[in-house]
Amino acid sequence: MEVVQLPREHFEMSEAALFRLQREEPISYLFSTGGRVFGAAFKQQSLVVKCKRNGGMRFTVTGSSYFHQVLITNVGSDGAITAVKVKGSRTGWIAMGRNWGQNWQCNADLRGQPLSFEVTSSGRSTITSYNVAPLNWWFGQTFEGKQFLQ
Repeated sequence: MEVVQLPREHFEMSEAALFRLQREEPISYLFSTGGRVFGAAFKQQSLVVKCKRNGGMRFTVTGSSYFHQVLITNVGSDGAITAVKVKGSRTGWIAMGRNWGQNWQCNADLRGQPLSFEVTSSGRSTITSYNVAPLNWWFGQTFEGKQFLQ
């Protein structure tokens, strides 16, 4: 999180941090940075700003033979993903669960299959990127798919 030097009007934080702060109104937290302690009070207000991205969403595939994980980055629009599904050439659509951040996982062996992804945003828009990862993909590779309309 960025430490704000007053009287700046805004600062940026991750979605997970924002949701944690928004549980009650108002919330006071102490942040410790480099031996100095800063007090901060937050009101339950936020503004979602749509971001325009260059290129498509990026899917970084990791995991093992029976654990499939994908990190989704470069997400346009409001950037908030609420659901992800993956499909191999020999499977139907498999719902993935959020591991943490934008890491999504499922217990499936998808090796040796082209992969397609279906991503749903908080605005309920769904976009499907077919055959993003080719037949010969391997763990650790990143592939580019479609992008939400800006």
